[in-house]
Amino acid sequence: MELGGKLSALSEKSLSEMNSFLPPYWSKSNPIDVLGDADIDRFTKSINVCLEDKEVNGILIIYTPQGKAEPGELSRKIAQIGIRASKPIIIVWMGGRKVDEAKKDFHPEWDSHL
Repeated sequence: MELGGKLSALSEKSLSEMNSFLPPYWSKSNPIDVLGDADIDRFTKSINVCLEDKEVNGILIIYTPQGKAEPGELSRKIAQIGIRASKPIIIVWMGGRKVDEAKKDFHPEWDSHL
């Protein structure tokens, strides 16, 4: 990466845990694709596994509204996880008006008209 960042290699333990709940056709590496049909549980389990992995220094979540993970419910769950996380969680919430309200869970002053 341009500024020297690199993706963490997931530990064998994390890969094994991910294999237990992600579909068999997931990427099996980083970046982790929870896939378009992911529900809230699949997202939160993946986030928690990464937070527990000693090789992972932080998490970048890129979300687009699709599948079963409704933006508002997912943003509330991630915000709750983030409060007690010891590693940074960076979020990218794509989807225009479909995700505007959910962005307020991360930044209460969010104004989509800015």
